[in-house]
Amino acid sequence: MEYFELSFHVIFVTAYDEYALRAFEVNALDYLQKPVHPERLKESLKRLGSQYNEEPNTQLRPFDKLLLRQHKSSKFISVDSITYIEAQGDYTRVCTKENVKGIMHHTMKKWVERLPEKIFYQLHRSYIVNINHIEELVKGANNKYEAHLKFCNKTVPISKNYSKIIKNHFLLK
Repeated sequence: MEYFELSFHVIFVTAYDEYALRAFEVNALDYLQKPVHPERLKESLKRLGSQYNEEPNTQLRPFDKLLLRQHKSSKFISVDSITYIEAQGDYTRVCTKENVKGIMHHTMKKWVERLPEKIFYQLHRSYIVNINHIEELVKGANNKYEAHLKFCNKTVPISKNYSKIIKNHFLLK
């Protein structure tokens, strides 16, 4: 069974004041009693907006779900199904082992901070890969390595700095 955590905020709107205590017991963002006054509603929505402006910075787990925006729809994917992430300005292109591709509004820095560090490695300033999805490392021209990925017929360049990290981490000692 797969598990993913949904994060949302609740604002109670009711005509009955006896629900106020329960609203705050479940950490409701706010409690509005009918008839709702426009200024009070505006204040509540402002508080809701400030909650969404705070970027969550929690560490992702392999079984967590993400919503990946595609051309005309969005699809839920699990973190461990991600094969690679490619930088595209302030956005990133994400590709899964099922060859699902989409765009997310995350920088590479944000991904590095949030992805499980034992599974995902940045191999180049423009690429992060799931180490479990690397089929082979091949030494190319100028002694530069490339990673061939299993599920998507993709070759990812490995920069000199990152190749040292990979070699040190995976060489038998």
